[in-house]
Amino acid sequence: MPSKSLALLLIGLFGGFCMSQTDLPKTRIGVVEFKAENQIELDNAGNIIAQWLASELVRIGRYEITERLDLQTILAEQDLGLTGALDDATAARIGRLHGVQGIVTGSVMQIGSSISVTGKIIHAETGQVLKSRSVRAASIDALALEIEVLANALSDINRAE
Repeated sequence: MPSKSLALLLIGLFGGFCMSQTDLPKTRIGVVEFKAENQIELDNAGNIIAQWLASELVRIGRYEITERLDLQTILAEQDLGLTGALDDATAARIGRLHGVQGIVTGSVMQIGSSISVTGKIIHAETGQVLKSRSVRAASIDALALEIEVLANALSDINRAE
């Protein structure tokens, strides 16, 4: 029979591994519209993907999400150009302007009936890509589930969890 101190140590160690995502310190991030790399069967796909991803990130609770940032409005207000492309340096500048530590952005493209979504988190001070993950859905109908998988991956939760 293990000693009482060993039992308490094991409970303490096990409890540390069982911390929920809400117990971890939260990074303040903003989500901007994703870039549609080609014509997609989903109208306004970049905006929709960003909304779905922001909702999933809020549900997970790992990040503190500011309101979803309207990329076109920000680019116009800050005279950053309306090219539709958001490079890492511009994302970092937007993050600093809006008081967030990171910006979530990415791209979406359709190849045949398959849709690929890449999401990344960019550090607002350095412009460094902190995380980048991709998912692929077999159809538009399967896309919502893959956005959940992407949110989990960006939150360091694997598919098995």
